[in-house]
Amino acid sequence: MTVSPAPSSSGAVRFAGQWWPIALVFVLAKLASTLVLSGQQARGHAGGHLASAGALFPMVAVFAVIMWTSPRTRRLPAVWVVGVVMTTGLLIQLAGNLRVVHAINGENWSDAQASALGPSRPGFASGHDLAQLGSWVAVLATVALSLILLWRHQIGARVAVGAIAVSAVFPHFVVPGAGIIVLAGALCVHRFRRLAAGSVTAGDDRVVTEEERRSVP
Repeated sequence: MTVSPAPSSSGAVRFAGQWWPIALVFVLAKLASTLVLSGQQARGHAGGHLASAGALFPMVAVFAVIMWTSPRTRRLPAVWVVGVVMTTGLLIQLAGNLRVVHAINGENWSDAQASALGPSRPGFASGHDLAQLGSWVAVLATVALSLILLWRHQIGARVAVGAIAVSAVFPHFVVPGAGIIVLAGALCVHRFRRLAAGSVTAGDDRVVTEEERRSVP
């Protein structure tokens, strides 16, 4: 006699089958971060720069989630251009932050000590400048991505405004362009609703209308 799996178990398997690429991309981002940054030692002010340098990996992972979630977005050349610009900015930020870490060279400086003693170290000032430049490039790329997705009807106006506001308000030296998380979350919710409604197809990934939202269980 065959025993049917419990509904909750079947639902969990179906959910995992539909969403596993998200877990995979973040695991790969964590592995990449570990490989690139594991040899770096930093404390105090330098520790903050090292943590900020790691923003590259989760941010690229979030962008990958956006591209995976929305087939129509993947077909927009402008989105790929923005992704390249954002990644370039994050690489510049990574290089700048690591330059500061190397300039401090293992010293456990507070922010006040770094301000007083750091400018005499080669690479300290230029590293800060590079990190600042890269982070603002990433912020502007996220703003551009929000506007492109709004223009192409992939997100609504409230999501676009929210993403831009988060990018502007959240400290850019911690997570530059943090509003991209808002964009990814909105597109994942959109995909979830269409999966629940049984209406996801390769080419049909418009923004869910209010009528469609009400029809989803």
